Amino acid sequence: MSLIASIEELEAIYGLPAETATLKVADRITPHYRAFIDASPFAALATSGPEGLDCSPRGDLPGFVRVNGRSHLTIDADVLASFAVDGKSPRTVMIITVEAVYFQCARAIIRSDLWNPARHQDPNNLPSPGQILADMSENRVGGEDYDRAWADRAKQTLW
Repeated sequence: MSLIASIEELEAIYGLPAETATLKVADRITPHYRAFIDASPFAALATSGPEGLDCSPRGDLPGFVRVNGRSHLTIDADVLASFAVDGKSPRTVMIITVEAVYFQCARAIIRSDLWNPARHQDPNNLPSPGQILADMSENRVGGEDYDRAWADRAKQTLW
């Protein structure tokens, strides 16, 4: 198997990045990117550390992402209170440093037909979270009881 091991090898196959691919990258959140962030009810937060990389979905009402500072967790009472929903404050707030921000090409969303209900999978044909947890834990946790209790559990832990 031939593996690509350098930027030069990639460029030999794909050429140099289009100007539009590099012009969109900023080392700060521009007013245009800020407008997208402020309007979005969903974000995917990617972090990396000694144990690798993780990407975690986050969602709430538009405006739930606040644009500020360098990356760290805070338990400052005033900051926590500013993120309260229905009188319930989060336990921590992550404050993030921006190193690069850019919009992505819509090809993946278009190819996946993401918003076409006719293409959505029937969740009954997929394993449930309870089934996955039961299998992974050799039935110590999860199962049908876990799935049945999900709606009430979500209400208690949503905010």
